[in-house]
Parts: sequence; C-alpha cells; structure tokens
Amino acid sequence: MKHSDFDFVDFVYKLIFPPRCPVCSRVLGFVPQCERCTPLIPKLLRRELVPLAMHDLQMLKAAYAAFDYKPPMKKALLLAKYDGRRDSVRFFAQYMAQGVKDARWEVTLVVPVPSHPSSVEKRGHDTALLFAEALAPKLELPLGHDVLKKCYKTKEQHVLSAKARKTNLLGAFSVEDAESVRGQNILLVDDVLTTGATLNECAKMLLGAGAACCYAVTATVSNGE
Repeated sequence: MKHSDFDFVDFVYKLIFPPRCPVCSRVLGFVPQCERCTPLIPKLLRRELVPLAMHDLQMLKAAYAAFDYKPPMKKALLLAKYDGRRDSVRFFAQYMAQGVKDARWEVTLVVPVPSHPSSVEKRGHDTALLFAEALAPKLELPLGHDVLKKCYKTKEQHVLSAKARKTNLLGAFSVEDAESVRGQNILLVDDVLTTGATLNECAKMLLGAGAACCYAVTATVSNGE
C-alpha cells in the first residue's frame, strides 16, 4: 500500500498559523513561495562587495551586503529588526552566507555587532545576534556571541554630522574575551551598513585585541537613505 504524503498535523498548523512571506509579510497559506517577491530576488541580490572607500571601513579587509536597503528588502529588514521575525532573519542569512562563500573569505569566527542592553530590552531581542545565530551554522563556523560588548548607548550615526560621527562611537565597544579572538579571522555581522563607522569601530577593537583580520557581512546596505 502506498503511503500518503499528506501531513495532517502540518495542515492544521498552517491553518492556525499560516506562513507569511519573509519579505512582504503576505500570507502564503499552502503556497510554498511568495509569487510576488520570489521572482524579484535574483534581480535585487547584490553580486559585488561593498566598496570600502565609500564607507568608513578602513579597519576591514572586505565587506558584503546581500541587498540594498530599499523596498521591498527594507520592509523585510524592518520585520527582522523590530518584530524579531525569525523567518525574515533566516531569509537574509541564507544570502549573506552565500555571499561570504562566493567571496571565499577564510573566516574562522562569527561575531555579531552588539547592541546596548537597553536596546535589547526594548526590542526583546538582539538583531545582529539573531542574524549571527542563523548565519554561523550555514558557514559551519563557531559563534562568538559575547566577544564584543557595547558599553554605552550611542546616537544613530546617520543623523550626525561628519565631525560628530568621529567621536560618537569612541569607547562604545570593548572586547570581553581577548583570548578567543587572538589570531582569528573574524566575520562581523550586522543588520544594515550605513556609514560603516560602527563596523569599523568594532573591527578596530578586535584587531587591537589580537585578531588577525576582520571582514563584515550585513543583510542590507544603505547609500545615504
């Protein structure tokens, strides 16, 4: 007798908790992919590395962002950042991982850019940590979730003048476990790359603690938005 492929438990679960598109949040029901967003992904996926000279990234060896911070990916990023949507996080993580693999970076440790505890408490999650947790297994790399610490709450870099940006992040990050980063090729992970100053400051601290080099991968990159 041929066994049926019908999964009653899965059927009921999807009736109660219908899956949504990780990009536009549209209810998918029993359709495996969003007919609106899926065809757009190959066109929106970034194929090149982020030009370090266009951002404040002197301390990095290279950087990659999976998508531009524009619709529809802007909405998907906000779903991950403010709603903690794990499906949106996983969506971005698969393309972030592919970008790192395609670049053939010899990274040895994944480190998320930390948020201040007050921001984590307000949102209920640490966005960069969610991305790093989803990304590390795809790259088969260890996760240094507590390597970096954010010491105080800072202003958003993109709202500051060029002069203020240089001092806003001074002393904002510290390396909590120098032994774990010594000699490592570190992959910094964050949700969006704007000015690049945050990633650059984190890389500076890690290199100062003995890391061999630092790369960065983000879900999106903003060019002045």
